[in-house]
Amino acid sequence: MNLELELFIRVFLAFIFISSAISKYNNFDKHIGIISDYKILPSSFSRIAGRIDFTAELCVGILLLIGFLKPLAVSISVLLLLIYIVAVSINLLRGRKEISCGCGGILGNHQLSWKLVARNIFLVLTIISILLIKDSLFSFDTLIQTDSAIHTFGYKAWQYLFISTSLMVILLLAKETFYINKHFNKIISSLKNND
Repeated sequence: MNLELELFIRVFLAFIFISSAISKYNNFDKHIGIISDYKILPSSFSRIAGRIDFTAELCVGILLLIGFLKPLAVSISVLLLLIYIVAVSINLLRGRKEISCGCGGILGNHQLSWKLVARNIFLVLTIISILLIKDSLFSFDTLIQTDSAIHTFGYKAWQYLFISTSLMVILLLAKETFYINKHFNKIISSLKNND
C-alpha cells in the first residue's frame, strides 16, 4: 500500500467515525433508545454505553485523521466494529430486523441486515490494512519517529489531505443529494396519488 492510499483510508475512516459521533451527540436520546432496542445490555447501562460509544468514535476519528497513536486508534476502532458486528448479528439471529443500526453520520441509519455485518467486516479489514504503512503522510506518529516535518507535513502531505478530504465531502454531498431526491420523489408520488 502506498502512502497516498493510506492517507485516503485514514481520512475516509476518520470521516466515518467523526460524522457518526457527531450524529450520535446531536441525537443522543435517540441513540440511547437504539442501544436499548438491541436488548443486549440492561437498560440502566444504555446511557453509559452511549457516552462511551460517542467518545470512543470521536477520539478514534481524530486520532486516525492526524495519524497519532495509530496502533491504539486501530485497536479501538476494530473493537468498536466487532462490538457492532456481534450486536447486529445477535439481533438478526433473533429475527429482529426492524431495529435501526444506529450508525448515523455519512453511513446513515438502516434497518439491521447481514449487509451491515459484511460492511463492518470490510471496515475492520480496511482499518487493519493501514498498519502496513509505518511512515505515513500527515501523521504525528511519523513526525515523532522520523523527526522529518518536511516529509510528514510537506506540500505532498497537504495536497493528498486536501484531495482525500474533498473526496469525502463529495461523497457526503452525493449521499445527501440522493437522500433529498428520494424524499422529493416520495412527496411527488404521494401528491399524484392524492389527485
